Amino acid sequence: MATKSMLKNITIENRKNTEILVVALENAESKETQRINMPNCHYATQEEVEKLVFATK
Repeated sequence: MATKSMLKNITIENRKNTEILVVALENAESKETQRINMPNCHYATQEEVEKLVFATK
């Protein structure tokens, strides 16, 4: 999941939309996930991320 989508704020304006969101979250929780093999993937350390995020231009 993209980080940006996890950081979104949502506003629920009525009871119907609240119920729809709760049902969607409950359905998502019960679904199985599929493992993805990523042999060429590099997991960045905290230090590497900090260098990328706080690098001066």
